[in-house]
Amino acid sequence: MASWDKNPRLKIGRAEETDVKLTVESVARLVPFGLDVGRNQMRDLIGLGKPADDDSFLVPPAATDHGGQETRDTAQRKGGQRANARIGRRCMASLPPR
Repeated sequence: MASWDKNPRLKIGRAEETDVKLTVESVARLVPFGLDVGRNQMRDLIGLGKPADDDSFLVPPAATDHGGQETRDTAQRKGGQRANARIGRRCMASLPPR
């Protein structure tokens, strides 16, 4: 056994970085097919914190009742899955072609 095998190893460099754009694209495409993805996990990935209790939500314009804002209760009643699917499609449509 060589003497270098006995010494501790130190790996220098950055941790592997996640391709945020690719991950968001993949999630947007797969959620409508039943992929379960946590909101907190996605917020952490893109660097957004959890909204405060008194925050209003950003929602697609078609889902708003008054001036582009909607309360948390109204948004939850309308069903997050439909809104998520619409947002995903709009996000995908706005991306430049590969």
